[in-house]
Formats: sequence, C-alpha cells, structure tokens
Amino acid sequence: MFYSCVRWFGRWTVDPSSDLYYRWLAVITLAAMYNLTIIVGRTVLPDLQDSYRAVWISLDYVSDLVYIFDIVVRFRTSEFVVKASEFPLKMSGSKICPIRG
Repeated sequence: MFYSCVRWFGRWTVDPSSDLYYRWLAVITLAAMYNLTIIVGRTVLPDLQDSYRAVWISLDYVSDLVYIFDIVVRFRTSEFVVKASEFPLKMSGSKICPIRG
C-alpha cells in the first residue's frame, strides 16, 4: 500500500505555463503581501496585535502552510518535459546527431 502511494506521488508535475500555476503564484503573492504588510503593522501598532490575537495567529499559520505547500509545488515544477522517444537528437561525444530507427 505504501509503495503505491509513493509511486502515485512521484508521477505528477506542474507545468509552469499552465493557468493552474499562475493561479498558484497569485496565492503565493497574497501570502507574501500579508507577511510584508500586516506583520509589520502588528509590530508597530501593539493595540492591533492585542485586539485580534486569535485571528492573527490563524492567518500566520495559514500563510506558513501555503509556503510549505509551495515548496512541494516548486519541487514538482518541470521546466522542460519531453519523452525520450519524442526527442529527435542525442549527444554523441561533442556532436549532436539525429537518432536513426
């Protein structure tokens, strides 16, 4: 059972030119903007920090989870994916030659 999960997990990749990837980048941008603006504001204005402590802690954890999941997505992002049978050239020493047959 564990082997099948690992095998399934190893198959997926993220295409950096897909709409899903651009939407994921928008989510990452929102998390980064939250960290750049709200956390600094909470540090400067202690009343803001004390008034909504539970909200801030939960938003901090959500942004941390987004960053952790982004690490997984970045590891599985493929820049150039091609099957070996579709690739028409191979390296032979320092020359590039077409594959025959």
